Amino acid sequence: MKSSIARSPTTRAQRLADWDDLRVVLALARGRTLQDAARRLGGDPSTVFRRARAVEKRIGVKLFERTREGYLLTEAGEAAAHAAERVEAEVLALESSVGCGDAAPAGTLRVTTTDTVLNDLLLPRLPAFAARYPEIRLELAAANEFVDLTKRDADVAIRSTRKPPEHLVGRPLGPVRWALYAHRKLARGLAERVALEAARWVALDDSLAQHPSRRWRERNFPKANVVLRLNSVSATRLALDHGVGVGVLPCFVGDASRELARLGGPIADLDSEEWVLTHRDYRGLARVRAFFAFAEASIAPALRGAA
Repeated sequence: MKSSIARSPTTRAQRLADWDDLRVVLALARGRTLQDAARRLGGDPSTVFRRARAVEKRIGVKLFERTREGYLLTEAGEAAAHAAERVEAEVLALESSVGCGDAAPAGTLRVTTTDTVLNDLLLPRLPAFAARYPEIRLELAAANEFVDLTKRDADVAIRSTRKPPEHLVGRPLGPVRWALYAHRKLARGLAERVALEAARWVALDDSLAQHPSRRWRERNFPKANVVLRLNSVSATRLALDHGVGVGVLPCFVGDASRELARLGGPIADLDSEEWVLTHRDYRGLARVRAFFAFAEASIAPALRGAA
């Protein structure tokens, strides 16, 4: 007869306590495919497959279900992935604190991101970063395109993407969902598709013609009455706050506004993931590691809460 202790959650957690095992679980949970998980781990798909199977065999619990959408977490897998995220954040914080001996992280750190992340996620949390790392001088730039980190235009980028450039390394911070929003006074009359097709729209202009939210609107509402075009998602939020019309926003932006209401659930076609990224040559810098730890500890929870 098998001992019930061998099946207990505590024993299984102890068997999964190895950080290398947790990294495999986390990479496959985030990537959903062996190829993407291998890229995150810097290995090959066959190795990821073998290691994931070995983890499941050792703890005696199935962590993933293989489906047409990729590898999806079971209930036990979700618990393991959440534990891995907590350990990952602690490891990053430890690396940043001891990686350069007794010297505190210092120097200029150039960070580029979008206007929405800068205004809604980063700036409100900078006082805590400045208090913890007083010797780091931050230079922040809002740009909608990927800055070439190889040209030293920036040290760190925070970007929403489904697949980061291969020459960059980093950490996923959490999911980014998008939805339709309008001022609360207008929302009740915009519940039906017919009403949306006749509504006044706020949209991104031609400088952001390839933005996923714009392409989605053009496919789904090709005859939309666009009364205002802007070159900024943050400016779009402000226009919607003032009741100009209906528009598409990231949920972490729209949900934070007291003036706006969601018009339906998140738009699946626009799902992506926020990443904090750096060039391979910069990842050893103490100030870069410090910023990565800060992003994991403060920005990631905000994104998960808005998902």
